[in-house]
Amino acid sequence: MRQFAKFLGASLKMIYREKVALFWMFLFPIILMLLLGTIFGRTNQTISIGVVDLDKTIVTTAVTGALKEIKAFDVSSGTLSKLKENLQNGKINAVLVLNKGFLDSVKHGKPGNATIYVDQSSATVSDITYSTVSQVLGKIVQGMAKIPDLIVLNKKSVVSNDMRYVDFIVPGVLAMTLMTSD
Repeated sequence: MRQFAKFLGASLKMIYREKVALFWMFLFPIILMLLLGTIFGRTNQTISIGVVDLDKTIVTTAVTGALKEIKAFDVSSGTLSKLKENLQNGKINAVLVLNKGFLDSVKHGKPGNATIYVDQSSATVSDITYSTVSQVLGKIVQGMAKIPDLIVLNKKSVVSNDMRYVDFIVPGVLAMTLMTSD
């Protein structure tokens, strides 16, 4: 173990003494990732959601209208197949389906069922989208019926085909850095 520690200490001293090696090992990959991230990594500030209203009642229409009024959401309507295709192609972040029998469940004091499809290839965006939609639906229902938990939101995952250029470059730059370091 002592020999390993001495070898490690000697290697670190050699790296520290070579200022050029420090640049190529640490600074260059960081600069390259920042540059490529700035050029190709533009993110969308709004959450784009497709809404499918299968119940077509006054309550589901009110929920859809309330979602459209929120500036952080870009809400579009359509059929489930078309919106799921858009989700898989990376054009939208989630698909919210307000299921049939939503109003009947609410009338009987039971939670209305809704399903949200999110893209699992971007875990951060899918988690943010799910939690945001869940909270917004909870607030909408509290405002309408003054009863919490009137909507049950079931989460289903879809894997999209959308990968950005940066998603390929960053692992390559990291691998290049690891392979060229001594």
